Amino acid sequence: MYKLRVETMGVTADGKGKPVAIRLPSESLIDVVSQESTEDTIEVMWNNQTVSVFAIDLRQRAIPIEEFKYLQTPRPFFVNPLLIPPHES
Repeated sequence: MYKLRVETMGVTADGKGKPVAIRLPSESLIDVVSQESTEDTIEVMWNNQTVSVFAIDLRQRAIPIEEFKYLQTPRPFFVNPLLIPPHES
């Protein structure tokens, strides 16, 4: 997962399969769909659509969001026993 720092151009397909240039706004979250780059482009998922962006644009204009995946991973609940008040009978 990446977050765009600045607006970036990409190419997607319209309803008839023709390529259409679109703008991916700054602060957008994108996810890499294909690590294989063809003609220096990478397929990403943005706004529920597959978009081709230049690999160099991704490297220069986006930052990885590793914390995002970390925050989504379930964590076991831990209670520090030293912080539990003593049980009164």
